[in-house]
Amino acid sequence: MSDDHLKYVAPAIICLMVIILPPPIILLSEPLLVRVSALNFRRNAVTYTLHRLRMKLQPFLDSFQGCFKDNCRCFAGLFFLYRILLVLVPIYSSDGKFWNIMTKEVLILCILLVHYLCGPFQEKFHNHIKSFLLIDLILINTLQLAPNNITTTLVAVFQVVLMSLPLVYLLCYIGHYVCCMRHCFSNKFITAMSPSSNNKNNIYDDDELPPRLLPGFAETYKTFTND
Repeated sequence: MSDDHLKYVAPAIICLMVIILPPPIILLSEPLLVRVSALNFRRNAVTYTLHRLRMKLQPFLDSFQGCFKDNCRCFAGLFFLYRILLVLVPIYSSDGKFWNIMTKEVLILCILLVHYLCGPFQEKFHNHIKSFLLIDLILINTLQLAPNNITTTLVAVFQVVLMSLPLVYLLCYIGHYVCCMRHCFSNKFITAMSPSSNNKNNIYDDDELPPRLLPGFAETYKTFTND
């Protein structure tokens, strides 16, 4: 390897070891850390250290794994691993365009099958969305196998449409979320400004005396009296 290649390879390896690989490894090892935490960890220095490490990483783990079922929390790491594999396949596959595409196609189909069998998300809607994204990716990859006699522009248009579907869903979701937040804020503002809300917060109006100080109730209220 020449010096020209080395100055690019060294930063890439450092980035791979420090930034890219640690998150999926930590997320994939979380079930093992849970099993270790269930042991009597105070009898063993190693298990106790692993338990302390898991407790420190708990906010990081929950931010990625909170939407998954308890027995499928490792899927957060698998999704990182899927992306790494899909990026590495065209780099190390030198058998031509057809086999390169077919290798990615088989890999995505295996991911879709595992996802369908496990249903890792707590919400069924999230499982459906993930399946939709994987099927969309399969269709985009399949269009690359279109024969040359088909108009290249037509295939490119279909690919752009399929690639835009996740963006359209994201924009619709953001719009729905913003509308819901505005509706909630408006309801809270109306509730806070309504007279009934003020009466609930203040039992007695400032201009009225409480019952124990009214002339008609003063004799019968019997405050500070012992019966």
